[in-house]
Amino acid sequence: MQEVEDTRMGTEPVSGLMFSLALPSILAQVINILYNIVTGCISATFLKSVLML
Repeated sequence: MQEVEDTRMGTEPVSGLMFSLALPSILAQVINILYNIVTGCISATFLKSVLML
């Protein structure tokens, strides 16, 4: 498996490698941002209902 990755790094174009290596990181960041937004909305709704009592 390691040999396949090594040859891939030396033979494929840089643009293709950048896309295939950056895509998982970008996807993870987008999921993390969405999680933080949803958690913030839920927390704000909960705090708003608690403070209204």
